Amino acid sequence: MSPRWIWRGVNGLATCAFLFFAVVQWNDPDPVRWIAIYLGAALCCALELIGRLRWPLPALTGVVALIWIGIWAPRVVGQVHWGHAFASAGMSGNEKEEEARETGGLAITAAWSAALVVGTVTRKRYQHPFQPP
Repeated sequence: MSPRWIWRGVNGLATCAFLFFAVVQWNDPDPVRWIAIYLGAALCCALELIGRLRWPLPALTGVVALIWIGIWAPRVVGQVHWGHAFASAGMSGNEKEEEARETGGLAITAAWSAALVVGTVTRKRYQHPFQPP
């Protein structure tokens, strides 16, 4: 199996994961912004899956996630035990644990966005000049 097919498969899984992340935000007290960031990440993955992604979109998604992490991190770093925050996917009622999980989701979004930027730039660089995208 070629690395390109593996990359496409992983992006298919990532698309599904980010769509799932968006769906489970409906019960959140502030769902719109969370659904938006996860749908943005899912869109990036889906576009990469079909070979139509350009690097500015995942770069923007990643930058938004990183800025958001910068805002949220001081609220959770040193305030919550990270292992306990991720021990259960359910709502524990502890606001700090919920914020820690949300920060983790943003970190996943930022990291995958960075991988997509590298993937799109690398694909374009090594693509034959007359080959369609």
